[in-house]
This record gives sequence, structure tokens and C-alpha cells, in this order.
Amino acid sequence: MNTQANRDAVKRYRLRHPDRVKAHNASPNSKAARATYEKSDNCMMYRANYAEEYEKRPERIKAKLEYRASIKGKHATRKGSRDCELRSLGITEARYQKILSRQEGRCAICGDLANGMSLCVDHNHNTGEIRGLLCHACNVGIGKFDDDPNFLRRAIKYLERF
Repeated sequence: MNTQANRDAVKRYRLRHPDRVKAHNASPNSKAARATYEKSDNCMMYRANYAEEYEKRPERIKAKLEYRASIKGKHATRKGSRDCELRSLGITEARYQKILSRQEGRCAICGDLANGMSLCVDHNHNTGEIRGLLCHACNVGIGKFDDDPNFLRRAIKYLERF
């Protein structure tokens, strides 16, 4: 079967059976297969070709820039990524605001004010427990030490020698 005919057949099936498609996409097997494909060379090659053909079109670039410059685009980009990040950590905006007010709008490590930037949600990577809110620099800093207090103690001893 040629590729275009196959694509057309898949489209027809999806239109006729949206409930089956939705159930299949939600199944663990489908998610695992999709995750495996996402890491494959075929996927990377397709994405590279797609980007070359599609993303570099002048009209596409212009449309994307116009959307991002619009009020709707700015709000959607900022709010969408923020909500996605909080959801992935299992925290609501209300809980984030509660932690932020408890920390008086400051980084839990260095004490710098957020100054309009949102603070990073610091969490234990093993348990998922939320530890607090950190500025980007502090969050990256403890991340580079793999959240290991022993590494941090050695770094402190090293710094105190000089």
C-alpha cells in the first residue's frame, strides 16, 4: 500500500471511530510505544526534515512572530508553560502562591526577591516532595550538585580554604 493511501485510510478510520482512537491513545501500551518512537532515530530524522521544510518558510516564521507578539500569544505562552510546569510537579497555582507568601516573595536559599520573575519549584527528585521556591541560579546550583548535601559540604570546605 502506498504511503498516501495509507494516510488516507488512517484519517478515515480516525474520523469514523474517535472513541476507539481516544481509548488507544490513553492506553499504557500506546504511551510506551510513543515514548520509544520519540527517542528513535526515525523520529529525530523526521523532525529535522519537518523543521527544514516547514519551520523555515517565511510565511510560517512571520505568522509565528505575529502570534507571539500579540497579547493572546504572550499570555498563552507564559500561562501555558507555567501551568504545565506546576501540573507536572503536582502543585496548584494556589499552593504556589501560598508557599511564595510564606517565603515573603524571596528565594528560600539566597533571599533575593522574585522581581517579577517566577521562582522555580524545588522538589525532592526521589519522593516528589516540594521543598520550597528558589531563584533560577540557586535551583541550577543545587541541581548541579545532584541535590546531594555531601557534595555541597565538600564545596563549602573547598570555598572556605581560599
